[in-house]
Amino acid sequence: AVACSGGVDSITLAHALHRLADRARLRVSIAHVNHSLRGAQSDADEAFVRAFAASLAAPFATERVDPRALVQGAASSRSRPTVQEAARRLRADALRRLAGRLGADRIATAHTADDQAETVLLRLLRGSGPERLGGIPERSRDGTLVRPLLRVSRADGLALRITERDEAGG
Repeated sequence: AVACSGGVDSITLAHALHRLADRARLRVSIAHVNHSLRGAQSDADEAFVRAFAASLAAPFATERVDPRALVQGAASSRSRPTVQEAARRLRADALRRLAGRLGADRIATAHTADDQAETVLLRLLRGSGPERLGGIPERSRDGTLVRPLLRVSRADGLALRITERDEAGG
């Protein structure tokens, strides 16, 4: 299952895996998490990803989460996550459920080398110790979550997407 937000990185990943599916013996499906943070825009993202999945004839599943409710439900300010932290936590759980619904044994996310650098820099700035400076792993400990673009820069991923479109005549 490709975790697909509708952004250029996840669309590029979904296209790439779709093109490789036969050779790599993959069954590509699309999983979308609607965070409901931007109202009608969040719903438009979901509709776009649904239509994108249909254009690939790929199975699609979506789930709506509410990070604001998780933030508001925290007992104290110490235990209260930021909206971004809450969204990340809810997204991870939702993606596992969606993968189950889609019959997928892996979840591919479109984290790039740019995301990796940003993560390490933020951890450095927050004063993280050496054990946390490793950045984003290429796969989760259980192997369910994979990040195939982690060594690819966002610019190279975009260039790949433009090249694919040009080769397809569009």
